[in-house]
Parts: sequence; structure tokens; C-alpha cells
Amino acid sequence: MNPNRQSSGPVARAYMQQYLAAAVERLKVDELRLRLDQADGPTKPRRAELDRRFRDANRAMWRAMQKVLAAYAHPDNHPAGQVPIEAFPAEIAGRLALVVEDLVGGHRPETTELLATAHRPRGGVDLRVCRRDAVRYIEAAERGLISDSDPLATVEREFGIRRRTTLDWRAKAQGIVDNSAAAARDAEFIEAAMKKSAARYRWLGFATAGRAENRRPKRKNQSKRRRDPRS
Repeated sequence: MNPNRQSSGPVARAYMQQYLAAAVERLKVDELRLRLDQADGPTKPRRAELDRRFRDANRAMWRAMQKVLAAYAHPDNHPAGQVPIEAFPAEIAGRLALVVEDLVGGHRPETTELLATAHRPRGGVDLRVCRRDAVRYIEAAERGLISDSDPLATVEREFGIRRRTTLDWRAKAQGIVDNSAAAARDAEFIEAAMKKSAARYRWLGFATAGRAENRRPKRKNQSKRRRDPRS
């Protein structure tokens, strides 16, 4: 199985086991923190260690959840005109419901705030997904799964990037599309994912070529350089 393809079935169940294991560890560490708060004596070093373990378990839980969601949403899990092969996990649905409840109530969910990392470049995950979807589209077109005589130009136009960037992306991510029948069924999904990622890439402000709306927006406080009248 291609590791870049998050298919449904046993893969989703394996990711769900990872999610449950991380959720249990997160709960255990949280209970230890509560007991420590009620203890006497110096607890600061021990508390710092438990906080680190809690953050690690929380991140592992959400990372596994993302994989479960991707596997559930994969086209292989949704045969045409049929119910999904695997039902949406009730455990994850309940946790997401609590997060959404906090959001609509105007609160930042604590469990997601812990995922933020200081000095992390913006769009890290988004950029990896954008590059993956762009290269996957190019490979699918070259293998005849998608009708496009010049996929490089299509990607450059959609993402607002230059040929050097396209070739660099392709060199760093190859072999995404396999020759299986499932890949042939995914042609429409691959094209739609590419266009969605292209829109996301432009929204993040990374486009540097092409149409004016694709270019990186200027900052509001960026002042124009005045021309020296003596020049």
C-alpha cells in the first residue's frame, strides 16, 4: 500500500486505535496533574514534566484523529450510491462536537490551543498538503488518469507559481500516484483536491506569479517609497 494514500477499511481502524491509545494516555496524565495540584510540598518540576506529557499525548491524539478523518473521507470509503464502508467514529464525533460548541460560544478550545507551537512557520501543514496535491495532479495527468496535455502549466496557473517552483516540488515529492484501479477512480478527486489546495495556497499569500489576485498581498502598514526629486 502506498504510504501517501490514506485509504479506508483496516487503515482507518488502525488509526482509530492510535487515537484511543493517545486519548487514554492524555486522560491518565491529566488525572496525575489533578492529584499533584492537591499535594503538599514542591511540585513545580514534577508539574512541568506532566504538562509536557499532556501536550505530547494531546498532539498525538489530534494527529491520529486527522488520519482517521482523512481515511473516512477517502473515496474508497464511499462507493457510489452506497453508504460508507466504515461509519463515522462516535468517539471522534463527540469530541469534535465539544470543540465546535466552544467555538460557536466564542471560546477557544483549550485542547486545540495546546497544539499551537511558538515560532512555527505559518501554513506548515497546509503547504505540505498543497505541494502533495499539485504533484499528485501532475503525475496523474502524465499517467493518463487525467486529461491534461500540460499539467505543469495548469498547476503553475492555478497556484500562481513559476516553473522552478513546480520542478522543485516535484523533485521533493514523487511516486504519489500508483497504478491501481483505485487510483484511476480517484481522477476526479485528485483534480478537485488540486484546485482546492491551489485556492488555499493563494489564500495563504504564497502565490508569487500569474494573475494579480494570485500575488502575495501587501501589508496594510507597508508605506510606498517616495521618489527622490533630485534623481
